[in-house]
Amino acid sequence: MSDTAPTRLLILDTDQAQRSALSRALETSAYHVETISSIADISHQTIDSLVGILVASDLVESLIESLGPQLSNAAVLEYVPAGDIEKLESAESETRITVDGLIVVTASARNVRRQVETALAHFHRQQEVDQLRGQLAMTFGFDNLVGTSDAIRTIKEKAASIAPTDLPVLITGPPGVGKELLARMIHLHSAHRQQRLVHFDAAALPSEHLDQALFGSETDSASGFHRGAVEEASGGTLLIEEIGNLPINAQTQLIRVTQEQTYRRSSANSDRSARVRLIATSQRSLTDAVRAGTFLETLWHQISIVTLSLPPLAERSEDIGVLADYLIRRLCRETGRTELTLDPDAIVKLQRHQWVGNVRELESMLRRAALLTTDGMIRPIHLFSGSDALATVEPSPSPANARTNTEQRSLILKALTRNEWNYTKTARDLGIGRTTLWRKMKKLDLSPAE
Repeated sequence: MSDTAPTRLLILDTDQAQRSALSRALETSAYHVETISSIADISHQTIDSLVGILVASDLVESLIESLGPQLSNAAVLEYVPAGDIEKLESAESETRITVDGLIVVTASARNVRRQVETALAHFHRQQEVDQLRGQLAMTFGFDNLVGTSDAIRTIKEKAASIAPTDLPVLITGPPGVGKELLARMIHLHSAHRQQRLVHFDAAALPSEHLDQALFGSETDSASGFHRGAVEEASGGTLLIEEIGNLPINAQTQLIRVTQEQTYRRSSANSDRSARVRLIATSQRSLTDAVRAGTFLETLWHQISIVTLSLPPLAERSEDIGVLADYLIRRLCRETGRTELTLDPDAIVKLQRHQWVGNVRELESMLRRAALLTTDGMIRPIHLFSGSDALATVEPSPSPANARTNTEQRSLILKALTRNEWNYTKTARDLGIGRTTLWRKMKKLDLSPAE
């Protein structure tokens, strides 16, 4: 005998004969079935222990309106009476998600046991998917936009507040600052998180192909059509990377999507509907593009209702230490290493780099450094090539660099002391040549007497 408790099902129907027939068809060792004729007969205790509710199609909307939020852990199985042929043809395998997030699976009264088993399996799979999405949302929480600077704190607060809305979002910033990561965070904390996030890179295709790739196309043949990114994202979020690359005709269509939630495939004669949340990114100034006539002002006003501008890494040097620490911890998890740490001098060196590639460059540099270190300590020598180090350490010839010279003197003196004034080892540790080290020692008045 199995120790598994039977699955509790509830049948809701005003037709007593239908309730009895369904109950007889489902009452097995696998199911414990109860029947009621009114929504008012459903108690909170009943709901808490239910796995599924079979409800007649004419009562579904009333049930959802009355008890929707309380039914999130039970499958709502709408059934169509076996004699209703017209409804059966359109409802045999329909599945929909209501505004309350309820999964409603429509089945017929024919072969009801098989259909209930299939519907419950579908419901449990969807619950698992939702749970994984929730875990993913935690993984991509806004705290993963690492930094303590005022700029990053403001962006995280603003993104968290607008994520649950349907407002379009424009994310700007140079390459490598995390625009795509921020877009994913917003999607995973939105009302559309159960649906797809579709990426569309407007910089990856020739301009003549962008319209069809974005909106799809049709031909005269019976099945000759291509689904575009807008259609793929319907019900979810569409992320258009480098939106400024879209040609004017595609921009015009996108205005219709944001205003009217309609669009038209290429070569089509009729409009289609698409309800999408739009997130766009751009590394170029769209206001300059508007002035140049290459970007429509109407579209710019629509997508820039919420604008999040991610600053380059060089402008938030106070974030580099905590960001490097975060990236190293993530690298340890990925590789199974536990001993990776950053030498204090390495952090100083990172803070003074220009970071043309921003966070992406920092991550690549730390990955390379992790491969070079043999004892788990990442030092300046592991970070930069000679030319990079020279560019990082060398100050600009300006009176304003007195503080920079003091920092350089302290950095080099620490390295000399650590290497017992061995010039070859010190130069290697700093990632510069011996001649450069001697020249800097002379300029900064460093000698072994110290």
